[in-house]
Amino acid sequence: MKAKDLAQFLHSKIIGDPDREVSKPGYLHTARQDEISYCYLKDDERDLGAISKSNAAVIICQERLQRKLEKLDIKSTLILSKAPKYDFAIVLQKFFAKETRSISPFSRISSNVEIGRDVDIHPNVVIYDDVKIGDRVTVRANTVLGAEGLDYGKNRKGELQRIPHLSQLIIEDEVDIGSNTTVQRGILRPTILGKGTKIGPNCNIGHEVRIGKCCIITGMTLVAGATEIGDFTFIAPHSTIKNSIRVGKNVFVGIGSLVTDNVPDGTTIVGRPAVEIEEYRKYRRRIGELVNPKPKSL
Repeated sequence: MKAKDLAQFLHSKIIGDPDREVSKPGYLHTARQDEISYCYLKDDERDLGAISKSNAAVIICQERLQRKLEKLDIKSTLILSKAPKYDFAIVLQKFFAKETRSISPFSRISSNVEIGRDVDIHPNVVIYDDVKIGDRVTVRANTVLGAEGLDYGKNRKGELQRIPHLSQLIIEDEVDIGSNTTVQRGILRPTILGKGTKIGPNCNIGHEVRIGKCCIITGMTLVAGATEIGDFTFIAPHSTIKNSIRVGKNVFVGIGSLVTDNVPDGTTIVGRPAVEIEEYRKYRRRIGELVNPKPKSL
């Protein structure tokens, strides 16, 4: 296909030859002359340098760099975008990805389960009772949906009585759940995964957790029961979120964090226990001063 066709599909402007042809996607730094790639390195100078060196036929790049790009001698045809990685993903999905929407072999689906349109369930998935799955959802291999969580009542003798989980799990449209992940259903209130949310592999989502729309919960993350996570929040790998707290909207949780308290909207937190990033930086500077104190002047 030609660059102009891709630009028209994305409703974007072009710098360079509109008739440049591509046949497959490629990695920016090693792309060949028939491949399309994207550039978003989160630094203008790095972007400009990488684009100048690339041999890709077409590169989707940041629209705000247009003036600087026009002054450079660039081999590639450029498609200008406000969100290069997002638009590249759309191009891959539309023109290069092989769609397979189905229920794969060796999956087990229990009673009273609702499954929407264009749902892709990979092999060895187990879906327990009372799970509701929306449209265009992907559930990857070995995932368990709607299992009971770990919750017991204790008497004065210390004996334990399991608390039945009588509610359900609701998975809204366009959710993607990674392999080997477990999402538990609710006890008295449903567990909810919001529209467009993506969950990585090897995660554990507890009972009555409510995750908003378009969140990213990356691999090896544990979200304990009854926690609420607001829209557009990103949780980095190996994080642990305490039960019964609220993580706000547009929050960034750094890698390996242990979140034990409520987190306000728009906050970046890191550490174990997790704190706001500026507080964490102050703490790290103080540790550095204690470990490597400045010599006293004579």
